[in-house]
Amino acid sequence: MDVLGGLRFSAVGSGVAGQKNFANVTLIFLSNSVLASDFFILEIFRMGKAKEIKSAQFYEPIAEQAINFRVLGIDLKPALKHFLPPQEDYVLRSRRLPIFVAADGVTLEPEIAGYPKPSGAAWAARLFCEAFIKTAENSYAKMDEAGPKLVFRAANLAVKKYNDSRGRARGRLNYWDRDLFATTAAAAIIKDGKIYWLSISDAFLAVYDKRGRKKFQTPDRWPSGGKFLPRDWNSKPFVERKKILRKIYRNGIDKKGRLIGYGVATGEAAAERYLNFGSLPVKAGDFALLGTDGFTPYLSDRKFLKLFLKSQKGLNSKLRKFTAKKCEQNPSSFGHERSLIAVWI
Repeated sequence: MDVLGGLRFSAVGSGVAGQKNFANVTLIFLSNSVLASDFFILEIFRMGKAKEIKSAQFYEPIAEQAINFRVLGIDLKPALKHFLPPQEDYVLRSRRLPIFVAADGVTLEPEIAGYPKPSGAAWAARLFCEAFIKTAENSYAKMDEAGPKLVFRAANLAVKKYNDSRGRARGRLNYWDRDLFATTAAAAIIKDGKIYWLSISDAFLAVYDKRGRKKFQTPDRWPSGGKFLPRDWNSKPFVERKKILRKIYRNGIDKKGRLIGYGVATGEAAAERYLNFGSLPVKAGDFALLGTDGFTPYLSDRKFLKLFLKSQKGLNSKLRKFTAKKCEQNPSSFGHERSLIAVWI
């Protein structure tokens, strides 16, 4: 979730036997910045009904990779502040069904000995995605309106087990460098002309029609709009505010049962209260963008959306150039670590 993180991705093959009326699914995994602008469209394949999919390949990113960047005449020290966390996004799709998930591990402050290696946030994102795909596959045949919530419950539990294994639980935290490992997430399950979706925090799903008009986007990450913060909030030191946010407002529920803060998948049962989920109909020509918050600023850029309305031919090159230019022009808005899955219906 931090600016200036770069990572190369590689694919494990592609190709699905096809018939008519398939959805074109292009998986786009991007993690770049003004310092690192590596971009790869990993797989373009055709996906049909679940029972017809026999050879879909699987993308399995590596949670830990070395940062790869090049200097563009920029003074790195002020930007990096001597701290550059590893890549903490994770994206995954089912081997055999139209199920997709993206997660973004929540970056913690570096410990005295340095940032945790391996990154617990990266593993939280990975374990969430793996558990989500496995559970969604098992429940796909009976998927209904309540399905995304039940799948989230299993994925959130995987994060809890990981935190427990690392000795991270309330009562053992300082809510700074020793805190719960957590992740944002968004997911889509496509079945019978519907997208069953979920999101928590600032990961998103956005759906557009064939003309690029937005039909749907997942809700805002802070339901209460911060109205439950104390009156002297802005006068408190930054470190104190951040600790309070994590201790009280993260997955926070007051004595009246109200949502007072924001939600992320930490393994805590209260995270489920902050989950947004539902379903919506889709039709031929629609396309969906599923991703992490680094791509959110791009969603309001009409030129960016137009790239998805044209032929997929050359899309790799066009997106590489477009995002690299945006990163250089405004790294604070467009240079954050980000991942995206694009699905054409």
